Amino acid sequence: MSKFHEYEQCAHCSHFIEPTDPMDTEYGAAAYLHLDDGEKDHDHDATRSGMVRTLDEWRAFSPGLFLTYPDGRIGPNSRFWS
Repeated sequence: MSKFHEYEQCAHCSHFIEPTDPMDTEYGAAAYLHLDDGEKDHDHDATRSGMVRTLDEWRAFSPGLFLTYPDGRIGPNSRFWS
């Protein structure tokens, strides 16, 4: 097991996802949640893609995920994200 936390990207978008706690009923039956700023309404469930990397690997692989765009939002939270 890696000593670094790994992040998985959603199969349907560029947001990272994380598993929910099955004992936490706040999210119903959702197995995964998007890690976002809470402002975006996703039109899909957070779904595993198998694309898993450490934060340093994601920064090297897709630096745009970490840029602050003109609207002040970071990466896929921005309306300028493509």
